[in-house]
Amino acid sequence: MVLPFKAKGKRQKAKGKRQKAKGKRQKAKGKRQKAKGKRQKAKGKRQKAIVKMVLMESA
Repeated sequence: MVLPFKAKGKRQKAKGKRQKAKGKRQKAKGKRQKAKGKRQKAKGKRQKAIVKMVLMESA
């Protein structure tokens, strides 16, 4: 089946939009993961500092 030229162009345009959207999603996911890691790291540092203070007070 041969599609008319106009339809082919529309299909190609739609494919490009899908690819672009996928890239944006992947980028956003990476940013979220990076932020989550930073939060977890900071949380660990805070907990460590609290434990340190408690130990210093008891000694």
